[in-house]
Amino acid sequence: MHFRIDTNTLVKALKLVEPGLTSQYSSTNPYVVISAQPGKIQLATWTGQEHFVASVVSEVEEDGVGVQAVHYQQLLHTVKPLHSMVTVKSEENTLVITSETAYRQQVTVQGCGSEELPDAPRAVLIPGRTFQRKEYVHRICEACQRPHSEEQQQTYRILEYQTQQVTLSKKRLVAMFDQVAWLASDWSYNHQWQTGICVELIDDTFALIGMSRYGGARASDPSNGTWKRRILVDASVFYRVMKAIRSLSKDAQVVLEGVFTQYQLISVNDEAVTDAPVKEWATSLHISTESFAVTIPLMQEEVPDVRGDFNREISTRVVCETANLLMTIDAIATAAREHADLINIHIQGTKLMVEVPDESVPAIGEVPLVTADGPDISVGIDASRLLAMLKKLRASQVALEFNEQPKQPVVLRSCGTEGYVLFLETLEPTQQN
Repeated sequence: MHFRIDTNTLVKALKLVEPGLTSQYSSTNPYVVISAQPGKIQLATWTGQEHFVASVVSEVEEDGVGVQAVHYQQLLHTVKPLHSMVTVKSEENTLVITSETAYRQQVTVQGCGSEELPDAPRAVLIPGRTFQRKEYVHRICEACQRPHSEEQQQTYRILEYQTQQVTLSKKRLVAMFDQVAWLASDWSYNHQWQTGICVELIDDTFALIGMSRYGGARASDPSNGTWKRRILVDASVFYRVMKAIRSLSKDAQVVLEGVFTQYQLISVNDEAVTDAPVKEWATSLHISTESFAVTIPLMQEEVPDVRGDFNREISTRVVCETANLLMTIDAIATAAREHADLINIHIQGTKLMVEVPDESVPAIGEVPLVTADGPDISVGIDASRLLAMLKKLRASQVALEFNEQPKQPVVLRSCGTEGYVLFLETLEPTQQN
């Protein structure tokens, strides 16, 4: 392997694939694989089923095509101080790096053999190929009338792969991610999908959705694409991908491609099955730009349709200045911490009143309303959670939508062109003590 490259370009490429060194679900992989190809080099890291690849233009010698794996941190710390064009050559499992400065500084980075690398991500199964699974089927024994577990060897055939794709700017993707990712839970006992970020495109509107047990956030953007099915991405994995995306140029365009596998059961314990339905699973999400690509696995949890949570029946709708509401809630939230973070919100004519439900606490705030439609209404709400949501709003005005039925969530809708909607659970207003 023999190529020529600027070290600043090499360092940027290394930073792009750094998230692939660690994984929540598998052991750490400390190596980066360098592949020299005609006119470019590729850097790749992977752990488990996450695969990060960065491509950069490089002058590769005619006979310099090749592959070499080296320790990531050692390579980064070696080339980072050079700040020059360098020649990189592989010699007996070692990278020899020579700077093109007047001093012709030469450094080496020890390579590693293939036996030291973790297994590469599993190759995509080819349509027509088969795979097997062991399943345990519970049956009632006819003799004893008690449940028994029976192991079955099930064989499936891959029918085809389907993809869905959408393209949007790096700036918009980062903004949308930041608006919803903070709400995704680190762990959920009953609903694993709450630890993920839902990706969907419905009616020419692309959206990212984050959910928790007390509310949700949906960031959307008008977009055309072939995206038809919802997918669910583990929030912690998405964080690592976005770390690389943030370092790209501000005008970068990002392509998101979801991959789905269609398969069918063809035999059970070597007995043919002819009438099994065609099934489908969301296989992976491929995110790419001109210089960067990553493939990550998807969560297999059932993704609920939560559109109704963000578009509820409205009995009262008010609009106020975001800054006024934020300052009022922020001021009262301190007093509310002594009372389980609970506050009461009252819509009274053209005013929004906020109070702590305790007569001994003279914490009452008032926010003038820009518009108010519907009858007066009162709800109880968690002050700290409402404050966290308000801090994510960028629009100058926010609409609050209430339902007259008790304990119905309040919807916070960003006014203007920003497609950002949140909802937060409410309680019956608490009487003052």
